[in-house]
Amino acid sequence: MLDKEEWVLIRVISNKLKEGVSISEIARQTGHDRKTIRKYLSSQQEPKYSTVTRESKLDPYKEYIKARLNDVPGLTTQRILREIKEKGYTGSRSILSEFIRPLRKQSANEAVVRFETMPGEQSQVDWSVFGTIEEHDIKKRLYCFCMVLGFSRMLYIEFTTRQDIFQFLSCHQKAFKYFGGYTRTILYDNTKTVVISRCDGNIEWNRKFLDFVGFYGFEPKLCQPYRAQTKGKVERPFNYIKKDFFIGEKFESIQELNHKALYWLNNIANTRVHGTTKEVPFERLKKEGLLPITDGRVYDTSFMGARKASRDCFISYEGNRYSVPYKNNRKSLTIRADNEKIRIYSQSEQIATHCLFRGKGKDISDPRHFEGLKTKQKEKWQRFKEAFLSLSPGAKEFWDGFLSSPQMRGKWWELRKILRLCEKYSLQDVDYALLRALKYKAFGHKYIEGILQQLRRKSNTGSGTLGDILKELLSKWDIPQVEKRSLSSYDEFSNQ
Repeated sequence: MLDKEEWVLIRVISNKLKEGVSISEIARQTGHDRKTIRKYLSSQQEPKYSTVTRESKLDPYKEYIKARLNDVPGLTTQRILREIKEKGYTGSRSILSEFIRPLRKQSANEAVVRFETMPGEQSQVDWSVFGTIEEHDIKKRLYCFCMVLGFSRMLYIEFTTRQDIFQFLSCHQKAFKYFGGYTRTILYDNTKTVVISRCDGNIEWNRKFLDFVGFYGFEPKLCQPYRAQTKGKVERPFNYIKKDFFIGEKFESIQELNHKALYWLNNIANTRVHGTTKEVPFERLKKEGLLPITDGRVYDTSFMGARKASRDCFISYEGNRYSVPYKNNRKSLTIRADNEKIRIYSQSEQIATHCLFRGKGKDISDPRHFEGLKTKQKEKWQRFKEAFLSLSPGAKEFWDGFLSSPQMRGKWWELRKILRLCEKYSLQDVDYALLRALKYKAFGHKYIEGILQQLRRKSNTGSGTLGDILKELLSKWDIPQVEKRSLSSYDEFSNQ
């Protein structure tokens, strides 16, 4: 069958029939059969084509797929495939992908209505990843916290290496201070620092976040899942922050980065004419009517947790160790940590304060925490030495040999075990064992124990033979003796 262009070409060439061009010549020029040429020359209408529509395996499920994508646009093709297979679909994934592709484009191109808020009504909060940063030779992920006021479009940003609830709330308070207040409602994404779970309209809020909300009295709101448009005011600025401030900026630390970010906010971001409002955010802020932070009240956003002090008087926090007074070793303590300091409490009493170290693997100690400990240990060691030297006359030589032995350096527990072991034996046996061990430079408690056990066995057996010992025992216990017989009697018995 001819397409439209070929039909037009034939009609044009047909005008040459009057000039003597034959149908055979037209057939050669177009490459079609002469019968086909005659057919379309005699017809004044262009060729029409009819398509045969075949039923697709996907047809029964198309309405379901459209409804699902309308409710949750972010559903993956694989997820929908699993769902319709449970309903009986037997087709392939490729058919499904071809059907879904134009639906996603249509959803992306849908027109949206811009939602403008009244002054002081709403602000929006979100996080975004800004690559990595090396801090104290440790590579960490870099995050940007952003809060934007819905009416004035005032921005506040802060860069951090953590996204925990304590850092999240601390960024809130700094934003409130920067704006001079806060809005009646704040819109959030479904992040774990805000909401633990959300199912069928039931929301389980993060308890620490809910306590923060109650302290200031604003209303938290959550955007719809997979609908980033509902918080577009805070989504769009991240692209602006990256291109206008972050890309190409040089900084040595996160503190320097935040210092430059604050300068950028005060002199560029919040002093420019905003593209939507056509006003300067700083000027528009005067009309916001924010809720004020009254009475200078500040919510405590510091981290609080329990730690057990080690035997050497340290507690651990974020990969570092901080000293506590030696009287608190092996005790359960409470810590409070903010961005600058860590405070350590025993019950309600504060016992130590340290500046927070940003790296890892370091011991931060206060010499005052160990005052009196060395004197106490020295006295304890002196009492232990006196007890050991009282074991026997040869204990002094063994003690000196033990301390000068490179094999025993640092193994003070060996001396304690030897002291407890020797208390169970006589003075003569202990003296012999210590001097014998010193002779062979075998200072371990196992060697001493072996020598003492050998001495005990000898003292129990005496100088007699085993036969004599048995006779003596039999006579004491009055056990009847078996008559001795000649072995020849057994030979006679076996020969019978």
